[in-house]
Amino acid sequence: MPVDKLLDPTGPSAFLIAILVASLIAMLVAIVFALWFYHYQPIRAIKLQPVRMSDRERWVQRIDDVVARHIDSADEQARELHIDLAAELRDILGERAGMDLRSWQPSHLRRVATFENAADAIRSWEEPSFAPYAHGDIPKARDRAVEAVLSW
Repeated sequence: MPVDKLLDPTGPSAFLIAILVASLIAMLVAIVFALWFYHYQPIRAIKLQPVRMSDRERWVQRIDDVVARHIDSADEQARELHIDLAAELRDILGERAGMDLRSWQPSHLRRVATFENAADAIRSWEEPSFAPYAHGDIPKARDRAVEAVLSW
């Protein structure tokens, strides 16, 4: 077949151009959807349990118990307190939400409006806990945890 018969000398037809444009748009939509789907992290809707005053008192007592286990340690050993407080606060959040929230990251907890203070407290404890020399103020950590619980 001669080469001059393979390609139309006037260029591609309007139909071929329309197919090319539609293909490019479809490919762009597929890429955008794939990127969105890759970064999408579903958060289940949480129906919070009503809070009674006795619950708040019990939760504050649980926080005080965790702090009491670490009150004699030096500020340099605040890493253990921060990890224990974060775990206890996650347990309290799970009790309040009626589901297990122990594996939730602070960024996921923050998406629930009621848990913003608690998520900020957990984030502030977890980030420095992996520093080579973690310094922390034990009474300040306790106050922050109690403030998060009492804000409900």
